[in-house]
Amino acid sequence: MNTMTRARTADSACADARELALAAAEDVAGLGRIGVHLGYEAEGERVVTHYFACTEPGYRGWRWAVVLTRASRSKLV
Repeated sequence: MNTMTRARTADSACADARELALAAAEDVAGLGRIGVHLGYEAEGERVVTHYFACTEPGYRGWRWAVVLTRASRSKLV
């Protein structure tokens, strides 16, 4: 069976919402406990996951993941 897959293009509004993703991660982990932004990945239509470094000593190599989305035709993430 030969299946073709489409390359996913990140939704620009969700990809640009890095500060919103950081705020969501800090809401869970606490201020100053989230490391640098490591990038993002398109998960689907209008769905983007942002990745941040984890700065907790017991979790070296781990990362925080925050999934953002928006409704169709909406500019708000």
